[in-house]
Amino acid sequence: MLNIIKASAGSGKTFTLAKEYITLLLGHTDNNGKWVLNDPKRTNNAHKRILAITFTNKATEEMKSRIVAEMLMLADKPAESNYIADLKDKYLASEQQISDTARRALVDLLFNYSDFNISTIDSFFQVILRTFARDVELVDDFNVEMEDDYVISVGIHNLINSLRAGSDTDNGIRQLHSWLLKSIQNKIDEKQGWNVFNIDAGIQNSYSEKLSLKAIANILKTEGFKLRKNEIIDYLSDFSKIDAFQRELSQKISGYERELQNYASQFNAVAGKINGFDASRNLRTGLMKAIGQIESGDFNMSKDFLKKTDISGEIKQSPKISDAVRADAENQLRPIFDAVQRDLRKLKALKSVRSNIYALGLLGNISKNVEQFRAENEIILLSDTNDLLKRIITEDDAPFIYERIGMMLSNYLIDEFQDTSRMQWENLHPLLSESLSRGNGNLIIGDEKQSIYRFRNAEPELLQKGVNSQLGAYVNSSSLDTNYRSSEVVVNFNNAFFSILSQKLTDMQFPTVKDTYQNIVQKVAPTKVGSGGYVRIEQFVKGKDDGQSNGQSINAQMVDRTIDIIRDIIARGYRQRDILVLVDKNHLGTEVIESIMSTQTQGDEDQPKINVVSNESLLLKNSRAVSTIVGVLRFLDQQVGHF
Repeated sequence: MLNIIKASAGSGKTFTLAKEYITLLLGHTDNNGKWVLNDPKRTNNAHKRILAITFTNKATEEMKSRIVAEMLMLADKPAESNYIADLKDKYLASEQQISDTARRALVDLLFNYSDFNISTIDSFFQVILRTFARDVELVDDFNVEMEDDYVISVGIHNLINSLRAGSDTDNGIRQLHSWLLKSIQNKIDEKQGWNVFNIDAGIQNSYSEKLSLKAIANILKTEGFKLRKNEIIDYLSDFSKIDAFQRELSQKISGYERELQNYASQFNAVAGKINGFDASRNLRTGLMKAIGQIESGDFNMSKDFLKKTDISGEIKQSPKISDAVRADAENQLRPIFDAVQRDLRKLKALKSVRSNIYALGLLGNISKNVEQFRAENEIILLSDTNDLLKRIITEDDAPFIYERIGMMLSNYLIDEFQDTSRMQWENLHPLLSESLSRGNGNLIIGDEKQSIYRFRNAEPELLQKGVNSQLGAYVNSSSLDTNYRSSEVVVNFNNAFFSILSQKLTDMQFPTVKDTYQNIVQKVAPTKVGSGGYVRIEQFVKGKDDGQSNGQSINAQMVDRTIDIIRDIIARGYRQRDILVLVDKNHLGTEVIESIMSTQTQGDEDQPKINVVSNESLLLKNSRAVSTIVGVLRFLDQQVGHF
């Protein structure tokens, strides 16, 4: 049986995973499906046959410590264990029987601790890969490069060096040089800046970083690229195909631009013929300006305009327009408005592809440089692991794999499954299928709402329906719907807020949202009833010199308000160690820290000092002293040629 448990935040996910592990450690099911305790007088080593998979090393160590502590509790003080009641019901056994079995299982585990199989998914896959290194043409003692970005940067540097050192008579070098110049020209034409070689790892989240060749080369570490690597590289190696693709893109772009101009002219003509409707007065200024731009051949629309979804919001509210005239205007203008928005989005996408097409041509060379660097240094990228394993693990090879790696796994317990990628699942699937075919129990636990590893190709849709579609005959789905962590007010707020939000997004035609948030409502734990809590939402508007925002940006307003709230909380007796500031982007966190430091050096001495600790605050690049020293050194370096 494969138990799939969807567990929202604070609902006891770790508790459930540890309970399942301990259950498997203490016993097994007989031929009738009845749970039976292992014989406490015999060595069983059940832990050798169980694999628990987590997604971080910290979670691995916490899980190991928790299981050992709980097993010790069951062995010495079973009545005090949080698991004893469930275990007695599961095994229909007494506390003493469970205690005796737990003591024996704990001894077996501690005397064979190296077989305590709780690891990250990457660590488990590395064990298999090292065993089968020769099968995938790797040296036995290969090293794993954890930082894909470093190797990709090396590939780009080698591309630059080859362009510098290459001969003008080398057709390949000449073509690469031509593509590079065209890529830079495209960036300039699109007003995106010319520096495509911005590969400084210290520049994060900047506009130039997103448009650099490094950002484009990051596609090399995605699963989509790895699945079709050979076909993509073959295509990019053919210079004529890139040029032909660029010409076809330009033709399509010109076609959409002509079509958009026609739509704009048609919009104005139709709007001018609607009885009782004056377009210049009754339509919003922003819309009329945008239509005028398009008609004149300017297609650089603002983001705000591209977000508009319906013409009804563009007709001003006025008592001079009757409901009949408004309805007539909406009906006649909506098809044209929708067509304009549709074609503008397509045009923007095509222009984005065209502006990067020659950089994609350089991608083939960067990929070859990466492969060469890997071979020369006998390394693999961590992101290559899943691709290499895919060549090893097939549906029928599970017994052979177990034999080669020296372990026989019967049960898989997978935590944080929403962060599993498609290729990781394809490598786990044959092993899990083999276990299920032998009647063994397995567990998958996660919550797609908490998927935070999209940057590592996580695919939460697997938890929604992917696994069920492949292993449905074995699946038993359930959910944990009680929040044991948060206060009553916080739980009730989340229930109301996310229920409304998910419904709004569903109404806006985001169907996956409905599946993701269908189990959003949580119960309040009995121990948290009446526990209070406090939630407050404040809205900020773009800076206007109106006496409230004083012309400040939204970020500046939020930072100032955050500092005011922190001081108020401290004044009311709360400890600083109990205050946490969460931000959605690193640079905003830096702004909060810098503002706190600034107010403390310039502010009232009677105000308590706020001590800040964060990852960003500990980075050397965020130290003013370090920045000053680096700035001086750069200045001196630039002046060397002038002395």
